[in-house]
Amino acid sequence: MLLFALLAILLDSTVTVPKSHWTAIKTDVPFAGTTVDCSIQVENDDSKVDAILVTRRDAERFHGGRSFHPLYQTGFQTSARFRYTVDQPGEYVLLLDNRLEGRHDTKVAVKVDLWNPAQVHPVTLSPQKREVIIVSSILFFLGVVAFSARKITET
Repeated sequence: MLLFALLAILLDSTVTVPKSHWTAIKTDVPFAGTTVDCSIQVENDDSKVDAILVTRRDAERFHGGRSFHPLYQTGFQTSARFRYTVDQPGEYVLLLDNRLEGRHDTKVAVKVDLWNPAQVHPVTLSPQKREVIIVSSILFFLGVVAFSARKITET
């Protein structure tokens, strides 16, 4: 149950990046301190893409052909995985760039997850419930030991 509280899967599918172009994947980060976990796998044997994590503002600069500041950039790879912890909540964009290797459309398996352990608020049981669980566990264990000992002595 704790794992579900920590993880939000944003994308887990195959994306087609047109030849000599790029594709943008919107990644909204609701909380500061969230880790963006991204993995890419090119499905075409002879292609490579560059995965670039940027802010929304830098994505607009990239689109306009101006200089931009990537938060993380993989370089042109057939497969890559990275984790980047975002300082501020907001809109971020994962760019899949096929301009350098753009001989043909490239299919890329992309998975983007968000992790934020700070948003988990653990709950502890009352002392009475903990005592019941401990006693029940000990009794169950003793029952298994007694059953096993009986089976061993019968044979």
